Amino acid sequence: MNRRQFLYRTALGAGALALTGCSSEPEPGRYLDADIEQLARQRREEAAAAGKGPFGAQVYEGYRGLAELPWFDLDARGRLVCRDEAVPEAIDVHAHLGMSVLFEPSLDLQARTPRVRHLLDCDAESAGCRLDLDVYANGNFTEQTLSDLRLHTVSQALWGSPFAATQTIPNLLDEMDAMRVAQTFVLPIKLGMPFGDRLTE
Repeated sequence: MNRRQFLYRTALGAGALALTGCSSEPEPGRYLDADIEQLARQRREEAAAAGKGPFGAQVYEGYRGLAELPWFDLDARGRLVCRDEAVPEAIDVHAHLGMSVLFEPSLDLQARTPRVRHLLDCDAESAGCRLDLDVYANGNFTEQTLSDLRLHTVSQALWGSPFAATQTIPNLLDEMDAMRVAQTFVLPIKLGMPFGDRLTE
């Protein structure tokens, strides 16, 4: 694809995303000022209460930092694993595979990669981000990281996402085994796009 075709398709795709409700402007009545204030209030209350629970501060250096707790360890690849067999196997009721929609950029859901890149990836940095378990997960990330999340979400519809390329079936099974998850509900999303909207199929 040459540059002109790429720009044309990107513009067309962005227009289609806007028409299908994936723009930055919510539908009227869907996200009210009261909702915005409630979320802001929740974040303030969480920040004020952080570290004051019965177990004190629960702050770690990335997801890998949870290896400080007695239930977890790091495997030979430096990946967090649950080592305590007394922990009952879990059912994860909300998981997604990488998405390829609209222009359906190339995505191999059978691929295996060295690690999964999560859209909010607290282990992306070598030391890991500061992970406070007392606050809403997104509160641990910078505005730049949250902006990158939005970019990579849109890229799954246009040119493809390096994050989505790691969110595959073999990688999900590896993560399930690492965390003692016996079963997972994979939730495909029907986005309502004019074409390339076949995730539920």
